[in-house]
Amino acid sequence: YDKYLPDFKKILSSFQFADQYVSPEQAQLGSLNTVFKDLNYHRYEGEITYLKERDYMQIFEKANFGPQDKVTKAQAIQILIEAKIHFDERKKNLGKKDEEARHELDSYVWDERSRVNFTDTKNTTPFAKYIRYAKAKGYIGSVKFSKFEPHKGIQLAEFLKMAFNIFEIPTWKPTSPKTKWYLPYMDKAYEKRIAPYAIFDFAAQVTRGEFAFMLKQILGEVGEV
Repeated sequence: YDKYLPDFKKILSSFQFADQYVSPEQAQLGSLNTVFKDLNYHRYEGEITYLKERDYMQIFEKANFGPQDKVTKAQAIQILIEAKIHFDERKKNLGKKDEEARHELDSYVWDERSRVNFTDTKNTTPFAKYIRYAKAKGYIGSVKFSKFEPHKGIQLAEFLKMAFNIFEIPTWKPTSPKTKWYLPYMDKAYEKRIAPYAIFDFAAQVTRGEFAFMLKQILGEVGEV
């Protein structure tokens, strides 16, 4: 099949779809040069490949991506912060790393101040500086508990809240105290088609594939080209 894939793509591209555009991410035929060995024909192959090729997913360096594996809270905050810094670098056409932004992030490596720490992030593991940075910037928001639980899988609403705060995507501000905290983020995700299809549970555990889909949608929302 793959032997004739270029010919199939050429034939399909010759058809004209009136008022309908199907992106490569939405209709994958399969790739001969997939960036991970376990992505061929996966639903989110296009999104993952797009992000990887643009250096948005450098945390994953192994041969297999594990698209159905759960994303931990530590992985999520690390990828989102690196993605925002990288997005800003690309938007400014720097052609190199933003040393000022990187230096600010690195300043939290050894920061042991209580205001930027949770009881389970007071160490120098690779993700600790990202959690401290996020807490200091208010990206994580008001956290009632003393623990961040970095190795716990991230829920859909938790991801959306982090991502919208980091990329400065506004959400509506409910005035009723009875409004569930996650509703503004879920509402915005459905409005902008950021949430994956058929996922309606705010507490659903996000997979790596779903994470990649949502991150690409967010990047598009804020102007990634």
